[in-house]
This record gives sequence, C-alpha cells and structure tokens, in this order.
Amino acid sequence: MDYVLLILVTVFCSTRAIIMKKMGHDSSNMSGVLFLNSNIFFIGSLTVILLSAGDLGALFCVSGASVLFALVFAVFLLVMQVTLMLALGMGAASLSTLIYSCGFVIPIFYSAIFLSEEISLWQWLGLLLLSVALIFIIPPKKGEKLSVKWLVFAVCSMVGSGSLAIVQKIHQNSPYKPELQGFIFYGLLFASVLLLLASLVTKKGERRELLKLYSSKKTTVLLVAVGIIVGALNVINTSLTGKLPSIIHFPVYNGCSLILTALAGRFLFGERIGKLKLSGFILGLIAIIIIGLL
Repeated sequence: MDYVLLILVTVFCSTRAIIMKKMGHDSSNMSGVLFLNSNIFFIGSLTVILLSAGDLGALFCVSGASVLFALVFAVFLLVMQVTLMLALGMGAASLSTLIYSCGFVIPIFYSAIFLSEEISLWQWLGLLLLSVALIFIIPPKKGEKLSVKWLVFAVCSMVGSGSLAIVQKIHQNSPYKPELQGFIFYGLLFASVLLLLASLVTKKGERRELLKLYSSKKTTVLLVAVGIIVGALNVINTSLTGKLPSIIHFPVYNGCSLILTALAGRFLFGERIGKLKLSGFILGLIAIIIIGLL
C-alpha cells in the first residue's frame, strides 16, 4: 500500500507542475510567485481540514512540539522559495534548477547517518546514476552567468528543499507522529503567512500584474486545484517519510516526478525531447529500478 501511495504522490507532484505550467506564471516575478504560492498553501491548509473528515481535534488539539515542527517547516519552505527565485533571477536558470533538484540527497544522508538506515552498494550506484540522469534531463546551458552570489542562493534552495524533507522525517519518527494532520495544517498555514509577508516587501507592480493574470475563472479553478493537490500531497508524502526508507522514497518521488513532468511537457505542450534528455529518462528509470529492487 505504501508503494501505491508513493506512485500516487508522484503523479500528484507532476500534475501540480503541469497545472502551474498551464497557468503560465512568470518565475522571474518574485512578488507574484510568492503571492501565488501563499494562496496555494492557504488552500492546501483548508484541504487538510477536509481530509481530517471533521475531526477538528486532530488539527487544533496538537502539542506545542508539532506546532514548532510546523513553524520550522514553514521557515525552510520560505528559504527554499526565496533563494530559488533569486537564483533563477540571476540568469542561470537550468543550473539553478539542477542544483535545487539535488536536494533529495540531503535526507538520504541524514537517514543513513542519524537513523542508521541501511543503504546497499547497488542503491548507492543507483543514486549516482540518478544524479547523472538529472544532469542529462536538465543540462546546463551555454552562456549562463555564474557568480558566488548565485551559487550561494542555488545551494541554499537545495538545502532548504532537503531540510523540508528532514523535518518531515523527524516528525514522523517522533512520538508526535499521530499529529500528522495538525503538523501539515499548521505548516502550510504558517508557510502561507510567511510567503504573503515576503511578497509584500517586494515590488507591488509585480503583484498587480499577477492579480490581473489570475482574475479569470479558469485560472482561479486551476489555482484551487493546485492548492488541493498540495494539501493532499503533503499529508500523504509526509506520512511516507515515516514508513519508507529514504533511499527509496526520495529518489523515486523526485526522479519519477521530474520524468513524468518532462514527458507531459512533450505530449501536452509539444516540448522537444532531445537525445540527451531521452538518455536521461532511460538512465533515470534504470536508476530507480536499481534503487527500488536491488
């Protein structure tokens, strides 16, 4: 059942990325992106209420520890969002995305060192192959401007992404594990507030442009759909951090999500898949099979 849920959250993650692409938001518009994600996370928190099936005690009668976990979760999410936007804004978009995508290795090392999760030689090999596949799928482009400042932001986005997974992993391996829904509810709610505040300190004009873009019913429906997916995805994915080994969970989730999203881009948006990217898909699938079965 856990592996079925893993496949489900992978599909959720890809669907979220596809809808965001369909909405056509400009990733260089920092204020707009932060404001957009603030709304998405707020809708996600409301979705958690629906998933609790009316059990408000599961959301509001939680320990101070779970609330603290949620606040840390929200802070790392803010760091990840802001630093990724800053890195992308400096022009090295493909390299920024590649570095950010490697964040999944951080919880794997954490689990191996601090939780004594066993990782076989074959799985290490699979992880290496998956890392190479990411380079093929998101190849660095010629002429991208690099700087120490850009590198700091890109690495911070990766660390923020990996740290989010670690917070989820720690919570689901703690005595507060039963407070899953409360943890995610407050985490998304806090993240919504922090992202909203961050959007307010950036350029107002960018936010106005976004409000015009999302004034139609179609984009509002898509926005709500993404929020619902985010709420459900975080509840299920966080629960899996306490059930599946990190060496299986995070590579399969991140690798398959990236591959599915890229394939969807080909069939839904007509994006070209070159030989290098196709090789990355094949290598990535081989890596995931090695990690999951050997």
